[in-house]
Amino acid sequence: IGLACSIALSRAINEVLDARPRAVLLTGTGRIFCAGGDIDDMKDAQGPELPRLIERILEPLHPAIERLARAPLP
Repeated sequence: IGLACSIALSRAINEVLDARPRAVLLTGTGRIFCAGGDIDDMKDAQGPELPRLIERILEPLHPAIERLARAPLP
């Protein structure tokens, strides 16, 4: 997952949960639903930039994933 995807997924999670659904179904398209970090982004962010990139990716994503995990719905 790259920074743009992290931000988009965080926004989507928050928009869905703000709408107070009764259930949430996550789906994906293509061959791989989630394969981890964007290797090209991580390759480009060498040295001290790599931890900063990872922090920027996770900063919006972790709270949204935690909110989704704690949501009282299937």
